Amino acid sequence: MRKTRPFAGLMLTALMAATPALAQQGGAPDLFTILSNLQRNPAYQGEVLTTQPYYPRPGSPQFLYEVRILTPDDRIVIVYIDPMSGQIVPNPGG
Repeated sequence: MRKTRPFAGLMLTALMAATPALAQQGGAPDLFTILSNLQRNPAYQGEVLTTQPYYPRPGSPQFLYEVRILTPDDRIVIVYIDPMSGQIVPNPGG
């Protein structure tokens, strides 16, 4: 596995700082826990490149985490995760 680039760590830190209240409401898992669980799944192992909010419905305050992962075979996989449950959302656009 490749070493994590400093930029990816900064992006993750910035996102975690921007959404702490959302991550703590109602027992929702924090972003670190979500990403740790994701990395345990063999289909999503690799280097997390970016994590950012994704709004499936423009204008709505509800969002998903969009996680981009560089796999060991140099593919980029994009995964959408519900921040309240920590579960992968298979088809966020409908």
